[in-house]
Amino acid sequence: MYYSTKNEIKNGFFYMFETLLEKLTLLAEDPDNVCELKNKNTAGECPHIHAEWELKFFNNRTEIIPPRIIHISSNAPDFQGAFLVSSNELQINDKDNKFPVIFSLDENSPAFSKLLEAFSALPSTENICRTELLKTFFKLLKNEISCRSRSNIQTDIVKNVADYLERHYFNCNLSISEIAEYTGYSQQYLNKKFKSVFGYSIQQELIKIRLHYAKQMLLAGNYLVADVAKLTGWRNAFYFSYVYRKHYGYPPSATIMTDGETI
Repeated sequence: MYYSTKNEIKNGFFYMFETLLEKLTLLAEDPDNVCELKNKNTAGECPHIHAEWELKFFNNRTEIIPPRIIHISSNAPDFQGAFLVSSNELQINDKDNKFPVIFSLDENSPAFSKLLEAFSALPSTENICRTELLKTFFKLLKNEISCRSRSNIQTDIVKNVADYLERHYFNCNLSISEIAEYTGYSQQYLNKKFKSVFGYSIQQELIKIRLHYAKQMLLAGNYLVADVAKLTGWRNAFYFSYVYRKHYGYPPSATIMTDGETI
């Protein structure tokens, strides 16, 4: 699986993610095609074990692998993705592990690993009980990752935007449309999500970052006000001075007093 752009990576993950959610929905109704791997000597590519439970999804089957079971990496063409499930964390992986998604579970989350342990402890003759346990597990897991992944993905989007601003604030041509193109989301969507986390717009965050770095440069005492304005992304030194005074309560030229004390 190869993705050449951020949009393709994002779209590729969401396609895989939605496919796994669909499989969980089907398995919650009829988990009979789940194959439980047993411990044995395994020959093949990259034999390994996990401390967590693992669910591997293929086109026509699902494998459930208990902790400390030797197994190999899946390179089958019909492999679609996997979950690693512990008592306090879920990890979602694609075939090539290009973009794992990890999110923590709190104490109020269902005890997924306990359900799987109970499933494993039941003898195969108790087919009805084992089936009901798996149904409960798949249903709870689907609800959990659906809810938490939306929240995590939104937080990641906001973090990506904030990080992009920090790395490009000095570019006077930096725009919301450029950031939208970088993240693959619309300007309206980004502003809405950003404001829901920080309480103000992306443009306001950019101004705060530029003012912060401008003040640091002025405190260093090595730059003229016009140079600071240019180096921190302002098109106009007069407008920079106006915004600076409004934000800090004094003009850029007064940031360092004549006696060297900072205001």
